[in-house]
Amino acid sequence: MSIDLRVKKQIQRQTAKTARESLTEAERAAGSRMVCEKLAAHSALNSASVILSYMAFDSELNLSMLHDEMIKKGKTLAFPVSYEDGRMEAYQPGTPEGWTVGVFGIQTPREDASLYIPPEIIDVVLVPCVAFDDACRRIGWGGGYYDRYLPRCRQAFTIGVAFEIQRLESAATDSYRDFRLHEVITEIGCEHG
Repeated sequence: MSIDLRVKKQIQRQTAKTARESLTEAERAAGSRMVCEKLAAHSALNSASVILSYMAFDSELNLSMLHDEMIKKGKTLAFPVSYEDGRMEAYQPGTPEGWTVGVFGIQTPREDASLYIPPEIIDVVLVPCVAFDDACRRIGWGGGYYDRYLPRCRQAFTIGVAFEIQRLESAATDSYRDFRLHEVITEIGCEHG
């Protein structure tokens, strides 16, 4: 990746993060609720058996309401476990106590109390975005975890989730390294890649 692209990504990442943090707690809660409602009605999630989601960190869009709904519908709901060597895997927590604080301070399934979910059986992946654009190009935190993991999810439909305020005119991405999503959903709209 060129230095120029790396610098552009970092600027866009910081701009979107600052914009997201400018939302009040009530605005984030309302936006999260609207996105959860859209996702709960989404045909890809309704036809899915296995869904990989995430636990919100800091000011990220919170999908907890959706998680409850998917569990009630009998879906297998998995969450990422990230490793210091750059790998990411999916696990379904077995009990409410099956959680720990992961490498980056994010609530993460405990491997010893969770079921490993192979990437090739995942039907839908819900991907947190730091920033995104109309072409469904996503900027994450810069570790490349999702960019390396998503190609392994060969049958999965990928949906980015973010607040509308995180939308960019054009995300600084590298077509060789950055995984392009099928769709991005915000509280305002939906973009298709």
